[in-house]
Amino acid sequence: MASIPSVNRIIRALLEQLNVERVINADALANSLNETTREFISRIINKALSSKERFFKITEIGDVLKALPAAWATAVGTRMEKLASWASEQSAMIFTREVPRSWMAAKIREQQASSGTKETPLDKIHEMPKDEYERLVRRYVLPVRNKSDIEQTVYRPAIIVKNDGSREVFAWQDRILDLSKKVDPKRVAAKIVDAHAEGASVQELSKMLVDETAGIGASARRIARTESMRQMNDETMKRYDELGDMCAGVMYLATLDERVRPEHAILHGRIWWKNGRKPDIKEMPVPPIAANCRCNSTSVLTAPVEALNDPTYLAELRAATANSGPDITTQENWWRQTDEARKRLSVGSKRYDVVKSLLNREPQWSDFVNPDGGFLKIPQLQSETPEQRDRRRMAIQMTIADQGNAFRDVSKFGFAI
Repeated sequence: MASIPSVNRIIRALLEQLNVERVINADALANSLNETTREFISRIINKALSSKERFFKITEIGDVLKALPAAWATAVGTRMEKLASWASEQSAMIFTREVPRSWMAAKIREQQASSGTKETPLDKIHEMPKDEYERLVRRYVLPVRNKSDIEQTVYRPAIIVKNDGSREVFAWQDRILDLSKKVDPKRVAAKIVDAHAEGASVQELSKMLVDETAGIGASARRIARTESMRQMNDETMKRYDELGDMCAGVMYLATLDERVRPEHAILHGRIWWKNGRKPDIKEMPVPPIAANCRCNSTSVLTAPVEALNDPTYLAELRAATANSGPDITTQENWWRQTDEARKRLSVGSKRYDVVKSLLNREPQWSDFVNPDGGFLKIPQLQSETPEQRDRRRMAIQMTIADQGNAFRDVSKFGFAI
């Protein structure tokens, strides 16, 4: 019997692809703070060029500088809300489309019983049109987040578990506002006013201000990047909770490239469990666990008992347990359609460049992984002979072909041949 990719493997692959998009969006949010900085620099230059006396110029410029962190915090909050909402919707659609309908039927039936409502008979769930089925799931299992839900995620204080096991509670907006203490606004204002009086050009004044705000600007971007990743991960984790007993645990996923921290890499693949199993999900270090952390997580799903008695489900899918690697077919298809920047994020720029140099062509997904979907380390890739590489890639292509044949068999015959 051909091997069918499990629900967990496919969902893991899709969540890892989603994490690439989250990293890109978090970087964009962080870099957007440069726009706010430029606006404030322009305001400061205009005040420096005014005809007012030195004392008033210094006072007004100092007030603008003091207000810069608050402007950063406002800009971050607005954009974080949009990203958290986006991440929530993307996560919901992955589960809606990839969790077998028989599994969802058990959860929907449970929710309907508790609310005293009943819609389309769930024994007909496999026959529902796609849009009707998705509306049913969104109503009972994975609801759309409203504004207050998103705000609760974005503005709640975060709990950070340190290396020594101690916990720290903080609010990201307070950390950005505290950056105002790291710059003496009167000193900077006096420096700008005096430089202008001595004949400094607008370009020179602008450069002075960029230099003076560079340190706190970098800190603000780091906070924005890290905390937006936290909000997006939190929204995905909430989707795990909404799946109820279908979600038996959560697996930690590190971004295994040349930039991964050892203390993050060691957590990769570890599972924290629900319902009394050890280690307990409450003890899981939820990413991001440090500044600029790119780690994420994936659900470990299990079939409801009710679904195991559903012959339609048994024909749809046999395997339903977590696996060491993401689904190869899903990743290969994504790789063919995405751009180079996202490819580099998914495998690591250094690993990408090494493979591209070795092959003297654009790399494919199968150039980086073992047949089980795990990444090869850079020394392994460099020491591999062309014959070994060809055999490995052939094994991967055979796995992909087997998975495709299995899905076609199920579609045609109702079971895998």
